[in-house]
Parts: sequence; C-alpha cells; structure tokens
Amino acid sequence: RNAMSFLALSTIRSRLIAGFSLLVGLLVVAGMVGRLSIGAFAAEIESAVTNVQRETALGARLNTSITRELAAATRYLDRGVGTDREAFRAAGWEAHAALRDLNDGDGLTSTELGLISAIDEQLSALEVGLTQAQLLRDLGRGDAAEARADSVRPMEVTLGRDVARLSEMRAKQVAIGQSGAYGMGLFIDREHDVTVIHHGGDVFGFHSDMMW
Repeated sequence: RNAMSFLALSTIRSRLIAGFSLLVGLLVVAGMVGRLSIGAFAAEIESAVTNVQRETALGARLNTSITRELAAATRYLDRGVGTDREAFRAAGWEAHAALRDLNDGDGLTSTELGLISAIDEQLSALEVGLTQAQLLRDLGRGDAAEARADSVRPMEVTLGRDVARLSEMRAKQVAIGQSGAYGMGLFIDREHDVTVIHHGGDVFGFHSDMMW
C-alpha cells in the first residue's frame, strides 16, 4: 500500500522526491546541452583563430615575396648578376603561390576575392615590364632598360596599396579604446604587452570569456 501511495504521488513526501528527481534530471540535461554548446562554440572559435593565423601568415608571405622580387629586379638592372634574376623569378613564384593560397581561404567576401584577382593581375603586368627591362639590359640597351623599368614603377605604388588594403580587410576593424579593436567576430587587445584575442558570451545565469 505504501508503495502504491508513493507511485501515485498521493503523499507530500513522494511529491517532493519526484519533484527533486525531475529537477536533478533537468539540471543534468541542461548541463549536457550547455557542454555540447560550449564545445561547438569553442570549435568554431578555434577554426576562426586558425583562419586568422593562416591569413596573417599568408599576408606576410605575400608582402615579403613582392618586396624581395622588386629588390632583386632593381639589383639585376644595376649590376646584371644572374643570381639576382633567379631571385626575381623565385620570389615571383612565391608571391603568386601566396595569392593562390589566399584565394582558396574560407569566408572571403566578393570584394576580397576581387582584390586578390586585381593584385595578381597587377603583379603579372609589373613582372612583364621588369622582365622586358632586364632583356633590354642584356642587349646592352641600358637607357631603354631604365626607361622601361621607370614606366612600370607606378604599378608598384598601386600594388603596395592594394596588398595593404587586403591585409586591413582581414585584420582589426573597429577600435575599442586606446589598445583594443574588434575584427572577424573577435576582440583584439593588448594586456601587459601581450596580444590577446578574446570574446565573451552570456546567457541567463552564465557568463564566459574565452581568451587566446
């Protein structure tokens, strides 16, 4: 009879125990759902940070390769050493490879894809002009080589501006205070001379702040 009364929730004690058990069950389910949600969010953040790091490295690789390529071209026109021409070609291949890798990245907007394509075209046109200048030098036509190189110098300014613009698109966007910024859904700040990437979140009764 006591067992039947308990199952029928006819006593205060049975109702309290059933209510407490239900509450515990709901808390366990909520905890599991919260853990899964936080895990999924952490995975998304990790992926975003990985993409930021990848694009930063590719941007630096692109900028360095172009700088080395232009410097090698200038050196070759000055002194005609074969190693400078080889350095010019190698740096050019590296720059175009960096552009291809950037183009294959995730989350690029149509504006960014268009800018990458424009940079690739500008770099190719600049390389053609500098290669022609090198060939003119090889033929002993120094004045013509210098004139051809000078004719493509304005492209270097445009190219450098567009490369810098591409980097800015994928970097910090909104200033927050004197040392912080917001970019790609993450806050970028400096604490004790250390760069910190972080983002917080809130739900009822819960707050988190993930930092890298």
